[in-house]
Amino acid sequence: MSASFRGDFSGKSGPSTGTLSLRSFLKSAVMVGAEDIQVTRCCARASNCRPGDVFVPQLTAGGDGHE
Repeated sequence: MSASFRGDFSGKSGPSTGTLSLRSFLKSAVMVGAEDIQVTRCCARASNCRPGDVFVPQLTAGGDGHE
């Protein structure tokens, strides 16, 4: 499962760039080694990730996605 970001985003990200600023989306997150991260897609399977994607594991009845 993967999803591309669509719609209005604030800051440097937006429909014209096709990216999402994690800093604007996760305002209270602590980022180590970067001021911000720009992502293009969200993937629930690490094997489907490509450059620019963010991996978001899911806990389901079938297993724990981060493993």
